Amino acid sequence: MAAFRVITEVRSSHRPRQACGVHLREQLVDEAARTGHPVVRHPFLLFPDDANTYSLRYQFMYGTEFMVARVLDPGIASVDMYLPKGNWVNLWTGELLTLNHGEWTKVPAPLGKPAVFYKQGSQMAAQFVAALKSAGIY
Repeated sequence: MAAFRVITEVRSSHRPRQACGVHLREQLVDEAARTGHPVVRHPFLLFPDDANTYSLRYQFMYGTEFMVARVLDPGIASVDMYLPKGNWVNLWTGELLTLNHGEWTKVPAPLGKPAVFYKQGSQMAAQFVAALKSAGIY
């Protein structure tokens, strides 16, 4: 049993990159438990008035604040991403997109930095960015 304890301690000490997402995940799971809404959801659930969200196949919302576009093919370093009307901030660059209507945009998505936007003013996103910075990822 002592060997398992050592392995657990070593694994725990190598988790700083994962730790930045733990608080966010806990918040989202708590929200899901309260509301019954899934943590990961199709965009049309949050943007039912935007018909373009109905056919999105490679994007999802992480909670209500984060829009994520998956890259599925090896060697691809960017992705076309649809963002509904609103103010969206690129997680990695801080670039603000103010959209009066939904719009497609090409987003860099190199390995390790997926295409993620969040709603401007999101407290949850601000906490996540701060955690990324403190972990040396941002």
